[in-house]
Amino acid sequence: MKRAIYPGSFDPVTNGHLDVVERARKLFDEVIVAVAHNDEKQPLFSLKERLNLLQQTVGKIDNVRIAQFDGLLVEFALQQKANAVLRGLRAVSDFEFEFQMALMNRKLEGNVETIFLMPKEEYTYLSSRLVKEIARIAQFDGLLVEFALQQKANAVLRGLRAVSDFEFEFQMALMNRKLEGNVETIFLMPKEEYTYLSSRLVKEIARLGGDVSKFVPSLVASALGKKFKG
Repeated sequence: MKRAIYPGSFDPVTNGHLDVVERARKLFDEVIVAVAHNDEKQPLFSLKERLNLLQQTVGKIDNVRIAQFDGLLVEFALQQKANAVLRGLRAVSDFEFEFQMALMNRKLEGNVETIFLMPKEEYTYLSSRLVKEIARIAQFDGLLVEFALQQKANAVLRGLRAVSDFEFEFQMALMNRKLEGNVETIFLMPKEEYTYLSSRLVKEIARLGGDVSKFVPSLVASALGKKFKG
């Protein structure tokens, strides 16, 4: 029997996950959707809740089984007599991490292959993290596209410093377009002298006692100094 493991945190399960499972079951006799249990992470949904959500969605698909695992993925695969691990790839950054993990797993157990599946075009932007972020914003502050419509704005401006920025922003732009097609996202590149600059880096420098006056207005530099001193 050809059996594959589809591992993940599934916090929560998305339509992109469902798409991968539906297509994978056509390639294998059985697909085991395996939820990783990691005490170091702080998921939105508990392990029990995630297992229940999976059972109510992908668990209803023929030849699909839901399970949980601790420890090494390749050891779990061997226990389940699976010869393949399935991973979904949305973008270049996904591949870099997944490529390293696949090589590591192959080093640990050469009999378990890693197979990558691309999502449908409509799910290339979709991730559990973005779904949680939209749900959080919708609950507390309101969606950006809804605010844009309230202000009668037809565009959202975003600054791009690097390729890593673009990947996240591209996903967010597609998500916003899905939510409201009348609001466009426009990307602007910064001046060369600001390509490295981010609020996160400025805060980190200020926290460590560094001089941030070259990076932010003097009023902001003063406010950061007071914030981290007291």
